[in-house]
Amino acid sequence: MVGIYTYRSKVLWYRQTSLVIIAICFSYVVAFLPSCLLCFRNAKIMELNYSCSLFLCIYCITYKGKQTKGKTSDDLNGTKKKSAMREETIRALEEPHKYHYKAEWLESKDLDERQLFEIFAFGNIKDVPEDTTLTSSMRSKLEKLTLITLSETYNELTYENIRKQCQIEDNSIIENHLIQLQDIFKVEIDSVNLSIIFLKRLDCRDVYCNERELVVIENPRVTKECLVNNLRKWKIKLKQDILDQSK
Repeated sequence: MVGIYTYRSKVLWYRQTSLVIIAICFSYVVAFLPSCLLCFRNAKIMELNYSCSLFLCIYCITYKGKQTKGKTSDDLNGTKKKSAMREETIRALEEPHKYHYKAEWLESKDLDERQLFEIFAFGNIKDVPEDTTLTSSMRSKLEKLTLITLSETYNELTYENIRKQCQIEDNSIIENHLIQLQDIFKVEIDSVNLSIIFLKRLDCRDVYCNERELVVIENPRVTKECLVNNLRKWKIKLKQDILDQSK
């Protein structure tokens, strides 16, 4: 997966601008060359200057024409829309209080964006490929999502376990994340023993229901089948508890 900051339009603009600058600089160099090269006549040098400048200008125009040849206005508008979509994707992934990305994953058409939304919907920070670039805000969001996953698995956690699973080095970052996630779960923080206890869950991660094929996550933790099985186990346990109390 390529980095989300690479835009082909910017590369083409830089290349065209560089050629124009080279043409101008070359013209100035040739124009002042007679003062250094006394063996040539001024008239011939100026003629060379004019010829070279004309050649480079024609080359720049031709090069730019090749870049846009065959592209309709719809194609150019499509490129702008793609860039705008990437910016929209970044904003969605960095939004501070957003923790559900299943809808964006289902609607995404670009492969890179689809992979990112898949990780943020069903994965954890360890699922990010090595060649994927994340902003600091995106990484922080994925640390929180991983922490939400841990809250669905454990009732108690040590800071050491959180640092390992969420790839966080500073304990203060862990505590900041826990405070910012109060809308997702309630916890009791023990800063002395460096541990936490989950008191109440208010929300959970996105549930994978086989809507689309996964391309990054091999085994999503929360699936429709998993939830159904857990409900059945809870139903059986509840019935057994009622029977035991009636005896």
